Amino acid sequence: MLDLDAIEARANAATPGPWRLKPQDPAKIHRGTVQVEEDGQGVEVVAECYCGAYEGHGFDNAAMIAHARTDIPALVARVRELEAERDELAAIANERGEGAGPSEGCT
Repeated sequence: MLDLDAIEARANAATPGPWRLKPQDPAKIHRGTVQVEEDGQGVEVVAECYCGAYEGHGFDNAAMIAHARTDIPALVARVRELEAERDELAAIANERGEGAGPSEGCT
């Protein structure tokens, strides 16, 4: 089971965004840099990825990290919405005597 509170706490403790992937230098396809932007300018490097064994993965890894700043909070929020909806539907089913509560497989 996911510990959404811990995931959310890690996301909230990270450097505020927006995080952006620094444009790729064609001569350095094995590297990627994620930076915090302020007024369209990179002001702080959050991560630098280097992957010498797998050409190109450094940039792809940096892209994943850059998107994590917004993707993770959005995913946590969506999981919480779906859990609340599940709980609401289980409560309605229980009220109707349909026995679809968490103890019967609705978790």
